[in-house]
Amino acid sequence: MIELKSVFGTCGAGNIKNVSFRLPNGKTYGIFSSRYADAVTLCALMAGAHTPTEGTIFAGGFDLHREAKQARRGIGYLPANLLPDDELTPLEYLMAVADARELSFDKTLRYAHELLELADLADKKDRLIASLSQGEKRILSICQLLLSKPEILILTSPLAGVTPKDAERIRGFIRYLSDTYTIFISTPSAQDLRGMCSEILVLQDGSLKTVTAANDESWTLEFPVVPPEDTPASNAPKKRTNTRWNMLMQKSGGYEVIETDQEEDEN
Repeated sequence: MIELKSVFGTCGAGNIKNVSFRLPNGKTYGIFSSRYADAVTLCALMAGAHTPTEGTIFAGGFDLHREAKQARRGIGYLPANLLPDDELTPLEYLMAVADARELSFDKTLRYAHELLELADLADKKDRLIASLSQGEKRILSICQLLLSKPEILILTSPLAGVTPKDAERIRGFIRYLSDTYTIFISTPSAQDLRGMCSEILVLQDGSLKTVTAANDESWTLEFPVVPPEDTPASNAPKKRTNTRWNMLMQKSGGYEVIETDQEEDEN
């Protein structure tokens, strides 16, 4: 379970105001915002990468910040700027992640091969990551989240900086994962959210306005959007990031997301 209770918080240009929700397990949720930076901020707060200024976030029944070690089990978080180390091969990278998380070497080695096969990267497992396309690097970054076998994935800008061909590969990979995982996705493109998600959390000015079916296009008309090119979060330069912090915060564990207790319509 991930549950937010009256959460306020900021991250860069993003601002979240009094957000509360509990959502059913087993779906792919898109986070759509009138300002994309707010969607990015909500993802960071849900993953425990930033601490709310007010309110509480529970994961698996644990307070995400007071009981962080227990709460972060079962959550896989992909920040927008996380890319694998170009100087490693895909297999070396996955095993380095496994080592950082103190996972069983033998079991993880088998699973890493399975993930590379699933991601259509098996034939490139021994090449340097520097030779991969940006889209392949993003898929590999998603694969490293799966090593700990989480139940919830939180993906920020998974299609950022990739070619249309690679974007379609990533969308297909996420759709495949949606059969197994509960997924939260933030991306500035409403079209991408409709193509990958079953339900949409709609934010306006940092507040949660509604949760609606992705195929109901009225939400894209009712809530105006700041163009992505005007949003600082979506313009952040892509750079290699020290992955060990992210590796260590991803642990395996069990989550059960309970049924929605939806508040009264705020529209």
